[in-house]
Order: sequence, then structure tokens, then C-alpha cells
Amino acid sequence: MLRKIGIKDRNYYYKPIRNLRGEVVFSHPLDVGALKQAVKQALEIYPHFAVRPVIRDGILYYEENTAEMPVLPQDGKSRYLGSDETNGYLFYIAYGEDRFLISSFHGLADHGGFTPFFMNILYYYITACGGVVPDIRTYESETDESDAFFPYEKYADETAEATWEYTDPAPVFICPAGKEPESDAPAHSYRIHVSAGRFVELTHEWETSFVPAMTSLISGSIADVYGVTEESIVAYTTVDMRSVFGSKNQTNFSEVLVMAMNPELRAQEPKKQCRKLREMIDTQKTKEHLSRIMAALISAVRHQERTPDPDPCVVKLPIPTYLLTYPGRVEFPEGYESWIRELNFGGANDRMGRGLAVMVKTTGDDMLFEIAGVIDIEPICRKLADKLSELGFEPELTYQGETMCDGYSLDKLKRY
Repeated sequence: MLRKIGIKDRNYYYKPIRNLRGEVVFSHPLDVGALKQAVKQALEIYPHFAVRPVIRDGILYYEENTAEMPVLPQDGKSRYLGSDETNGYLFYIAYGEDRFLISSFHGLADHGGFTPFFMNILYYYITACGGVVPDIRTYESETDESDAFFPYEKYADETAEATWEYTDPAPVFICPAGKEPESDAPAHSYRIHVSAGRFVELTHEWETSFVPAMTSLISGSIADVYGVTEESIVAYTTVDMRSVFGSKNQTNFSEVLVMAMNPELRAQEPKKQCRKLREMIDTQKTKEHLSRIMAALISAVRHQERTPDPDPCVVKLPIPTYLLTYPGRVEFPEGYESWIRELNFGGANDRMGRGLAVMVKTTGDDMLFEIAGVIDIEPICRKLADKLSELGFEPELTYQGETMCDGYSLDKLKRY
């Protein structure tokens, strides 16, 4: 039986690949048999992950996938998700001596849909190893099919009154090509660790929250490195729309919010910068604006699929200088401390061009900035570390090397 893929999920099939990653490092050697059993049990609870993308009459569908789930030794190789390399699955498990990693296609789920599935695998694995831990399992939400698989089609509204529009006349600054300008060159990443407690103090000093403060620092660092005087530094950050619309969707239901720092705003003190950035977020995080964003995406996907709307919805958004992902606090589940040494969530992007990807998370008192790009991002990272030092932090900057990204291709999908 085939199930048509929702339009937001389909959107990722026509873009450069975006991976979601989850990794756990254990305090004991990994048991491969227990891991395979855990994945099987988790798929029984979340069967919408046990699918294979197929093309029939030029249309994308999911079909039930009963093939063996790929649980493979870590070998540093990239794989084409949804192809025969992964037995048709849109994710796979790679394990090492004391860890496992899940690499998943963003079209299958966003962080809000991916993380619960990952946590179920973690629970089943530890209990299969004989551990007695709190039950952190979650289950498929009881909701209607449109909310579960077609939320954009359900909640989009092109007639909603606009609460925000992009009107900044300044051109957007895009980082120039560095030592590796080719679009298909591998991305490299750096990490900066600082005190999360000190960052909380900084947000109090600037009378703001985490995302505006991070944006002020990162955008300011980019402007300083390149001597930007006339252009705007534009960041995209993501918003989980489930709480906005009361949705129980467990696939993809998140959108981008725009935070633009033009020369006039960059000239102001951080407190005023953050106040303005907070206003930008609040005026975009509304049902009205997000309904229009969804309608515009539907029109864009239909255009991509050559079935254009006669009167397409258009919402003007600038090309971003960088993407900022902030999943917030990533903590060990309570009662799992004796089993887990490290828990990481992140992502990887292909064909990044001259853009940057920034992911920030906190665990305990550790706040991690992970910055990735194809261009030479080291000067930006060092400038950000310098700014943090000036604010009383003791940043630890490390180079992480190349970031592996799995592939995706429509040409490698099964066809009927």
C-alpha cells in the first residue's frame, strides 16, 4: 500500500541533502544484537519510520518497508538514504565500540519527530542489555491523518493577514569564497565550548533570551571579519510550529524565522540589538505569518513538481548569511547517567556553497557552538571566541575536521 508524501516532507526531496544526526556514547562496550533488537522494537511503535520512498507516475509515495534495517559498523563512508544502500530506509544506524549514531533524511522528520524515535531506541537498547531505567518511551500521537502526515496542507492559509514582511533595503551579505569555494567541497567544522551559566548571566545583562544574544554575537563576528559596512547579516533560525497550532505531528512541522542585522542595527549596543531581534521573532512566530509561509511553500513545491498554482502565494524571504539551529538543552534522561557518557544531536548539510550552519546546544554547564561551512570559517570562529572572551567567558576552540554528509538522489529511488 502506498501513502502519498506530505508536501513539507516532499520539499526536502528537491533540495540539497540535510541529515539529522543523533549519537550516544555508552560507558560500556556496545552489544550489536541488543541494538538490532532495539531498532526493531522502536519501529513497531513508530511505523512511519519503516518506509521506503518510491516514485509512481512521477509522484512521490511511501511504501511499507519490511526489509532488514541497516545496522552497520562505523566505516566513515557516506550512503544514499532511501536507496538500496540502506535497504530503502531513510535512515541507518552506524555503531562503534561503545556508541551508535543514527543518520536520517530530514524529509522523514525534523528534530521534533526524530528525537522521540531516537530516545525509544535508547530505552530499548539499555533494557535489552539488562538495564533497569525509567521508561522514556513515547508513542505515535492520536491525531487525524492530515495533522499526522499533511500538516502544511491542513494549516496553510494564504489569506491570513500578514504580521511581518521583509522590507530591509540593504543587500544581504553572503560570505565570499575562501580556500575551498567549490559547491561540492566537504564542509569543515569548529566547536566552541563556554559556560552555559555565564551565558544565562549575559542574557540577563542584555535583557533578552538565548537566540537573540547568540545572533548578535555571531552576526557581529561575521561583520567584523569581513569588514561589512553596507550589507545586512541575515540569520535563519527554526521554530517548531506544533505548539503554535496545537499539532501532534511527528514528521516535519517546523519553519524558519528571519533575523536581519543591518548596518544601523549593528551600530547599536547589544541590549538594543537583542530587543529588535526579539521583536522580529515575535512578529513572525504567529499563526497568521506561519500560515502564509506554509501556503508559499506549497506553491513553491507545486511549481517544482510542474503543477503550479494559478495564483501562487509568495512570501518574500531573503537569502540567509547563515542558518542557526538551537535545540536547547540536551540532557541525559534522568536515571540513565550510569549508562551514558555523551549524548549529541546535530546535523549535516550538502552543497552548502558560501553559507554557514551554526548549531548551539547546552548540556549541564556546557554550551556548545558548532560552526560548519565549505568556506574558510576559522577566522569567524576565532572572532566569535574573542568576543566571548571579552565578555568574561573562557572559550575552548577546537577544529573538528570534515563533516560527513550522507547522500540522496531521486535517481536512486525505486520506481513503479
